[in-house]
Amino acid sequence: MPLITGDIFNNIITPLFASLGVIGWYSGLGGDDIIFGYDGDDFLDGGNGNDFLDGDDGSDTLHGGLGNDFLDGGDGNDTLNGGLGDDTLYGGLGNDTSDGGDGNDLIIGNDGDDLLLGNAGNDFLIGNAGNDSLDGGLGDDFLNGGDGNDILNGGVGVDSMDGGNGDDLYGVDNSGDIVRELLNTAPGGTADTVLSSVTYSLAPGTLGTQGFGIENLILTGSANINATGNGTNNILVGNIGNNVLDGGLGNDTSDGGDGNDLIIGNDGDDLLLGNAGNDFLIGNAGNDSLDGGLGDDFLNGGDGNDILNGGVGVDSMDGGNGDDLYGVDNSGDIVRELLSTAPGGTADTVLSSVTYSLAPGTLGTQGFGIENLILTGSANINATGNGANNILVGNIGNNVLDGGLGNDTLNGGDGNDILNGGVGVDSMDGGNGDDLYGVDNSGDIVRELLNTAPGGTADTVLSSVTYSLAPGTLGTQGFGIENLILTGSANINATGNGTNNILVGNIGNNVLGGGLGNDALNGSSGQDTLVDFAGSDLFWLDEIGLANRDLIFGFSVLDDRIVLADRLDSSLVGFISPGIKGLGFTGGPLPGNPLNPASFFSGAGFTGGSLGAPSGIYVNTTNGDIWYNDSTVLGSSLIANVGAGAAAGMTNSHFVYG
Repeated sequence: MPLITGDIFNNIITPLFASLGVIGWYSGLGGDDIIFGYDGDDFLDGGNGNDFLDGDDGSDTLHGGLGNDFLDGGDGNDTLNGGLGDDTLYGGLGNDTSDGGDGNDLIIGNDGDDLLLGNAGNDFLIGNAGNDSLDGGLGDDFLNGGDGNDILNGGVGVDSMDGGNGDDLYGVDNSGDIVRELLNTAPGGTADTVLSSVTYSLAPGTLGTQGFGIENLILTGSANINATGNGTNNILVGNIGNNVLDGGLGNDTSDGGDGNDLIIGNDGDDLLLGNAGNDFLIGNAGNDSLDGGLGDDFLNGGDGNDILNGGVGVDSMDGGNGDDLYGVDNSGDIVRELLSTAPGGTADTVLSSVTYSLAPGTLGTQGFGIENLILTGSANINATGNGANNILVGNIGNNVLDGGLGNDTLNGGDGNDILNGGVGVDSMDGGNGDDLYGVDNSGDIVRELLNTAPGGTADTVLSSVTYSLAPGTLGTQGFGIENLILTGSANINATGNGTNNILVGNIGNNVLGGGLGNDALNGSSGQDTLVDFAGSDLFWLDEIGLANRDLIFGFSVLDDRIVLADRLDSSLVGFISPGIKGLGFTGGPLPGNPLNPASFFSGAGFTGGSLGAPSGIYVNTTNGDIWYNDSTVLGSSLIANVGAGAAAGMTNSHFVYG
């Protein structure tokens, strides 16, 4: 390798073996030198003075030394070091490393993936084409990445950075640093990101201003610092401190990270993520999605149709105007809409994986302004409505749904559910399973439109008012419902449908109408009327005396039976259980256990056996009265009337033990 050294004067040094491409070491020492490297991997050292160094082809190393030097690496992967002084470094073609050293330097990367280091001084770094890394170092620097996906770090000082075309990454450590992309016109250059260790803003983001063309801002370190977006669709990410993230205009994604953060969506359809900490999320205008993450969070959707999920913790959520959707996983979560005044904001829905209530639902309280509640998962959990017209939907578990006030719609889904519409005209569908309904309004609709599960044949209505399961056809009131039980003490009535119904009265005087199907009618206490003209029916008798005598219409000696209940003589002295005192049956309880012929008596004008007469059932074929006599001192008691026509054809086989 030839070694060529100048002197302390101004030298012009050229290689002796330029045409051979031999590696050379050229040193100018003192003076303002001009040194050419030409072909080969050369080492050029300008020494002191204002030098001009040209490495030409090859992977060259150029040192400017003291003075204001000009270094041109030429083609090849070159290493340029300006040294002290205000230097100009030009890397040329290739992947070059250029270090300006101390002084106010101009460093140009040209083509290739270059590393430009400004070091101390107010430097001007230009990456040009390629995926370049620019670091301004100390001083107030200007960095321009040019084309390519560049990394720009202004370093200490108030710096100005422009990544140019491509997806660029910026490092900011001063709130006065300016980051913008004035000439970014390349397609896909939409993932430019600032990493900031200080409070920083991408606003205003208009043409030529701070933040223009920049999309993302990530806070680093642990300080309590803040981030502000601009008019584009920003991604803002907090650090582990307590941050304020404000997305500004655009459809933004803001993630608070750890810490107790304030996250503001502003206009646009925004995604706000609280992550860990007790966070405050505000969606403002737009259809926003808010997720509190870990911690006890407050979420406010603002205007628009928003999605709010409190996440783990005891959260407070207010969707604001619009049709909002809430996710609840804690029974202590508060969901309400204090300021929802927009027309049409009447479809706010809670999705809950725990037992949850929308009550009381009054102004300022839990559930205010919320209409719908849907249970999720498979746990046996419950849902309660408020004073609005609620829609309550169960999950696949066994749920209790209570509509509260209002005209509510309840759907139990799978499982054995309990549905109570509450006050108002309600619509209830238990879905698959054996469901129990509470009815307090004759206008309530109970039906099971989609009950397809095997064994879902024991659906029961408990009604405190006159109620009917008819017509019971597909899609109509009563479809899929089998049983109807009257509650309370009022004189109310029950009507069945085309299925095999069980109708049970209360302690009042009821009319039970079986309709089509093979029905069982039990008037219970009171003087009841049992009506059923179709099917093979069972009429239950379990009370004695004139005040409790039941009237039976439609009894068929061909198909129907009277069931003598186990507690028929419960008011008599000497009551025994199980069994009915003085009566014998050929078998055990239903089915196939007719009354023993020796305990059956029938004839015109029978009024029951007199005191001491045989125990048994006495049928008056003249007027249809049925008497029960147990041979006690109390004598016989009237229990029912089936009408003379039916009574004439009755035998012991029409009476069974139940």
